[in-house]
Amino acid sequence: MMRVRVMTGVMACCAVAVLALGLVAPPSSAGERHAGIVKSVDQDRHQLVLDELGANAVQRTNTIRLSPDVAVMRSERDVYPVTFDKAYRAVPMKLSDIRAGDFVVIEMGDNRAEATRLVVTLAAGS
Repeated sequence: MMRVRVMTGVMACCAVAVLALGLVAPPSSAGERHAGIVKSVDQDRHQLVLDELGANAVQRTNTIRLSPDVAVMRSERDVYPVTFDKAYRAVPMKLSDIRAGDFVVIEMGDNRAEATRLVVTLAAGS
């Protein structure tokens, strides 16, 4: 009987903690994200055609407009990470380095009209 009361009390405390964290936690600063394989890049028009799997594994092709000052990075494994949450580092690169076949993650800006960050996670041919 005592064990049931203790377990009920622990579960109630956990439920309160989860609710409190949900109410106090700041909203995510990241906007909409897209991830997929690059089909083509138009540097002059600042556009990228992305082949991605959406909800329910529906394949779709999106044309994504890139902001003029888009941050382009390559995610690279750190051979000797200081901590496990820093196992990868972002290496800056140019938009001209993006190739068809690269797997990228794209973060859209607050207005969702233009991408503000593009990270190559797997380069084509690697």
